[in-house]
Amino acid sequence: MRKRTGEVRRAVFVFAGPQGPSAHGQRLADALEQEEVEVSRRFLEEQALLWAALLARVTAFGPGMIVTDSVVGARLLLPAAALVGAPLVLFAPDGRLEPEMIRAGPWPLLPAHVLVGPHPSRQEVQSWFGRGLDEERIHLFPPSVDVVQEQTDLLLEILEERLPSLGKRFAREAIAYVAARMPRRRHPGPSIALCYHRVCDDLRGWDPGLIVSRTTLTRQVRALCRLGLSPVTMAQQVERPAGPPSFAVTFDDGYADLLELGAPVLLELQVPFTVYVITDVLAGRIRAPWYDVVAQAVMARSIRHRTLPLLLAEPALHPLLAGARALPPSPALARGVVHAMKGWPAARRVSFADHLADVAGEEIYAGTPRYLDLAGTRRLHAAGVEIASHTVTHPILPLLSPPDLQAELMESRRYLVDLFGTCDGLAYPNGDSDGPVQTAAAAAGYRYAVAVTRQKGAVSRFNTGRRMMSEATSAGFSHRFDEAVFLARVQGFLG
Repeated sequence: MRKRTGEVRRAVFVFAGPQGPSAHGQRLADALEQEEVEVSRRFLEEQALLWAALLARVTAFGPGMIVTDSVVGARLLLPAAALVGAPLVLFAPDGRLEPEMIRAGPWPLLPAHVLVGPHPSRQEVQSWFGRGLDEERIHLFPPSVDVVQEQTDLLLEILEERLPSLGKRFAREAIAYVAARMPRRRHPGPSIALCYHRVCDDLRGWDPGLIVSRTTLTRQVRALCRLGLSPVTMAQQVERPAGPPSFAVTFDDGYADLLELGAPVLLELQVPFTVYVITDVLAGRIRAPWYDVVAQAVMARSIRHRTLPLLLAEPALHPLLAGARALPPSPALARGVVHAMKGWPAARRVSFADHLADVAGEEIYAGTPRYLDLAGTRRLHAAGVEIASHTVTHPILPLLSPPDLQAELMESRRYLVDLFGTCDGLAYPNGDSDGPVQTAAAAAGYRYAVAVTRQKGAVSRFNTGRRMMSEATSAGFSHRFDEAVFLARVQGFLG
């Protein structure tokens, strides 16, 4: 029961009583086993000595996730979850949780995620746990014949949230603690550029490295403001390299949830920001970028019987997908296929994604994220947001022929200039560039271009680095936001 990387995926289910697991819990555990997850079933015991033995067994199993249907169990299992770095999931399929039990106890009960059946609102569930449990970590499931399947898919995503080893987390906390007390901590230091993608009100997605919750985004930005950095757009930061220390918030790809969730936060905090849009998506010429189409082709259960034969027919993908007809539609598998296809020639990659979409039909777009349309982008521009280019179709630029490279850069910029009067910036898709790409960006009329990571060697206007941001960027010893860890990371103390 291994992922393609060879790593065993394990989950522990701890049920409320010795009478056996609830019917719903049993189905969830069975469903995970069918998805090649190694599952251990345990039961709560009443005596303290047996509790200690349970914790020892859970810890020794080395789970990537701990799931329980008991509030008492969740409180008991917190130390084990912290030791192994596994997300702790509390689920109540019937929607019933005991608020008094949640509030009782010597320390707050803060699982990484809560799965709840039919219930009025997240806000009410959150009120039982206090503000320590972020709203985006509460998942409500209305009555549905597919609720077990929906929750199984969510648990497969949560399995990938396991934190680094205990030793690495202790080292990270120690570095963050020291960094927070260094003289530099009281002064802003160099300017910082942050690269975000999606802002979510539900922590879901096939690539957790691209996702941040609205609550965490708010905390991260407020932490930078308290540090004394001035918020600016990316263009302003590039134009003033010797100016006062600043931070620039940027978003790649142009997801619609930026308008709905991220922009209200940043505008309220009076923090300007930059959005890099894929102009063929913005213009409606393509429904979704190729990578979202491919991810859905791998993961969407309703269409896999149509898309997997096409994927398996590709020799370059066969090692990744061998046996995929029986294997889970896991986020890790989707990321592996997308990563492999990034090395294909652009025409082959786009043609293949289009073929997948044709075979799958409309269903393939049901699970793809929504993107900004013209009306939404105009609203952002009217609010003072810098709108810049992420090319026409999101290709891997160094792999393009000179004419295709020029077309991707010039046509995207021309389209945005026609809409908004200017387009100073470019974000390299996937962060990939080389000398010819950077030269072509300058020739196309851009004033600067950015990657998605910090750049080694000489930094120029067309080789400007950023720091990738996600929910995990600021996770501390547990799965909670830790301001000291976040600041140590963005200031370079943690690499």
